[in-house]
Amino acid sequence: MRALITAFGLIGLLTACSPLADDTKGRIADLERTFPLGISLKEAEVRLKAAWLPHTVFTPQDCEGNAKKTMPTYTPKGGPCAFALTRIGQTWYGYSVAVRIRLFFDASNTLVHREFNRIDTFI
Repeated sequence: MRALITAFGLIGLLTACSPLADDTKGRIADLERTFPLGISLKEAEVRLKAAWLPHTVFTPQDCEGNAKKTMPTYTPKGGPCAFALTRIGQTWYGYSVAVRIRLFFDASNTLVHREFNRIDTFI
């Protein structure tokens, strides 16, 4: 048990000290500038493609239907939604960081809400 606690402590220390943490903050700031509230769905798709970000755009019905099935859940805004993932990097010891992008549009296809969440993975 003590070894397990020590291992988790070491993993926490390595992830906190990783330069990837700073890279993530900068990437989220870039994403906030790239996807300002008020842009159209069409423009958001152009920007996602220009950044080479694999993404999926869901119809309003699919966005609504998937809202409760996804963890963490989300609240649709009446229109389509677009989800993407941008990888930040990985260390030699198996720690990787990505940012989950969630863009929510209203019925007129205008971006009204966005979420950029850091995803930490240790394999």
